[in-house]
Amino acid sequence: MNLVHQLLEESARRAPDSTFLIEDGQEYTFADIDTRSQRIAAGLQDRGLRKGDRVALLMPNSVELVASVFGVLKAGGVIVTLNPDTTADRLAYVLDDCE
Repeated sequence: MNLVHQLLEESARRAPDSTFLIEDGQEYTFADIDTRSQRIAAGLQDRGLRKGDRVALLMPNSVELVASVFGVLKAGGVIVTLNPDTTADRLAYVLDDCE
């Protein structure tokens, strides 16, 4: 069974130049997203992220969010996605609840 980030890695190997997503007219390939996510994973691990640690992502839907999601997964983290429009009280509740 493949994990989600492994599907990206396999797609980047099989079809590196194929379009993965388009944002504001800019095309990003599987290789682009895989490379970005690997850098994010390495940075998180360098900063001490351990398997199972939660990582909150408070950002709008974007190529950066997609790369960050895959980066967290590659580093062994658990994603906690947060909407930038969420109220401060709700953000505090979610962050407290996910430990």
